[in-house]
Amino acid sequence: MSKVYNTKNNNNLYKKLRAKVNLTQSEVAKILNLNRSTISQWERGNAIPDQILLPKLANLYNVSTDYLLGVENEKNIIVIQNELSEDENYLIDLIRQLDMKDKSTIYELTELMVHAKKNKTK
Repeated sequence: MSKVYNTKNNNNLYKKLRAKVNLTQSEVAKILNLNRSTISQWERGNAIPDQILLPKLANLYNVSTDYLLGVENEKNIIVIQNELSEDENYLIDLIRQLDMKDKSTIYELTELMVHAKKNKTK
């Protein structure tokens, strides 16, 4: 099977990002509703995430989608993170203290709230 993308610049990127947020492959897979083997393939450079997953991955790993795509360097990410409001930083700090099960619940509830709000404005 030949690769049609270049993972040279992203070697171990997903593994490093996952380690920074102290998650296992299984935990990431559960959050994204994927198999653990999919996460493993990304980390080994044998596959890349579907573009629809990039915003979720960026949020999960506290980076931008541009960073995941290799368009931005880490220095730019720090600037983006500093642009968060005090409330947003507070929420992130609280979420980081939760275990994986509670984080999954927070993600699901947040998505439900956003979808409900979107449906109200239609």
